[in-house]
Amino acid sequence: MPATQSGTRSGTQTHGGPTGPAARGRSGGVDRGRGGRGGQVVGIAKQGRGVAQRGRGRGRGRSSADSSMEIDEREDGRSPPPLDREEEDPEVNPALFTLENFEDCLSSWTEKQLREVLAKQTRPSNRIPPEVKEALFFHQMNYRKIKLMLALIGNVSEKMVNDSVGEGSPPRKISNWNRYVAFSVESSITPVPPKGCSIGWEERNVHLGQAWKALSSDEQDVFDRRIFRYFSKIPTSVDDEEDDPDCEEVITPVEEALYRPLYQRLINHEKIDIVAGQSSELRSGIGKRALRHILRINSELFTVSNLYNLTFYLLSATRSPGTGSFCEELSNDATWLQVTKKKWSAKENFEAYSHGRDIQQIIEKFSDKQPLKQPKGSDILRSKLRVILNDELATALGCETANFPKQKDPVSKLATDYPTVMIVRSEDSKLGIEALALGLEAMNTAYRKLWLQDLESGAFQILPNAEAMEVVDHRTNLRKRLNELLASALGCETANFPKQKDPESQLPIKHPTFKIIQSEDSKSATANLAVGLDMMTNHYIKLWFDDVESGAFQIVADEVQV
Repeated sequence: MPATQSGTRSGTQTHGGPTGPAARGRSGGVDRGRGGRGGQVVGIAKQGRGVAQRGRGRGRGRSSADSSMEIDEREDGRSPPPLDREEEDPEVNPALFTLENFEDCLSSWTEKQLREVLAKQTRPSNRIPPEVKEALFFHQMNYRKIKLMLALIGNVSEKMVNDSVGEGSPPRKISNWNRYVAFSVESSITPVPPKGCSIGWEERNVHLGQAWKALSSDEQDVFDRRIFRYFSKIPTSVDDEEDDPDCEEVITPVEEALYRPLYQRLINHEKIDIVAGQSSELRSGIGKRALRHILRINSELFTVSNLYNLTFYLLSATRSPGTGSFCEELSNDATWLQVTKKKWSAKENFEAYSHGRDIQQIIEKFSDKQPLKQPKGSDILRSKLRVILNDELATALGCETANFPKQKDPVSKLATDYPTVMIVRSEDSKLGIEALALGLEAMNTAYRKLWLQDLESGAFQILPNAEAMEVVDHRTNLRKRLNELLASALGCETANFPKQKDPESQLPIKHPTFKIIQSEDSKSATANLAVGLDMMTNHYIKLWFDDVESGAFQIVADEVQV
């Protein structure tokens, strides 16, 4: 593993970078390389200084002609002054670093110390001196050769060596084509060559490439990160989101209506269940797969941290103990791991917390005591509203349970998922259409209260399509006849009969000289009329309409008021 790791499974810590023989080989290789560098570089350096003199900077880097004596001359030919004081020692004072002596000081300085000193530099130059650039290229060339030699010694690839020291390339972003190959039905039915066999891969890739090109643009969009994640509920790579921070995770109703049937037809749903952890056959291996994902993320973090000079610390644990559980503490800084262990016992506490969550939930479920944290009033209201909406939908569908859409635009969502039912809102509905479009989860508590009031009063209903249309038609016809009846009594062309509660009391307020009378043959009782036209059920609307047609319900002049 590239980064520093502390795992429950082994209880050990491994640190990033080469260790053991590899580390000794690297150190020894560099020192031995300097020994032979003097003679090699003299033929390269034209000015007889810089890299050539670096080869003579240490005793092991003597030239063949002067192997019996120390050569440590400066560019001006003068010998350096004796280092009588500690502050003049380049191993202590970085101001005395030179191209000739800096390699001797490597063992006395840590990377962190050098960065701190470098950060304190005042008025840094904006141009690298030629001799420094020459030295950089020289050591870079040797470093690449050292890594290749170590790859040969370890019998591994160059990529593996680079990845092990955090110098590999960041992972490539997953494209729509990659998701098509991984999750499409066509990919699942296309033969896969046996493991270890190279024959047949080209034919498979060519076939899938042709099948991909034959798809329409809408069909290819099903494998887009946003669309695919919405339907599959599988998290996609974090790297995909870096270039699109404002990407909307919830698709529009129009997009859902377009892509849902395409998704159902093109996607291998069995593999989706396996990857999402829903397959009963592979539940036992979820812990191992989760751990592999975490370790892969750790490798990516290690590479990115080295690239941008970052420090990372990652804690990850399963939410229940037992078989397949784990707790991993990962970082690219071994010192920080020691701090977290000694000062906070972070890994131990986090493991106890995460593994104990499952147990705590079981205890709370069977305990008579109230949980320590009381639910908020807004949470109680949301839960109550969700239950009522689910019950209303289940009743309209004629089933035991149903889930009312909680996301944006529930009216369109309901029409798409349940085309046999529809929402009916009366004119007395307190929840506006704009607020309703926000959806249950996004709207604030004030809107939820209005929605609950509409449900309790009957101003918001979920009805089967046929019944809903019948209610709307009967209510419209009755409203039209009541308006005509009132206009005839008033002697005018148009009038608006009161639609709110208790129309018998409301009519004299607007028209004091008129009143409502019902004959003994009236089928709609006065108590039922008090509900109001918009709140009345379809049964009583029919009875009221029959009374108007038969004359059992009339609007006449009030002789007392006249």
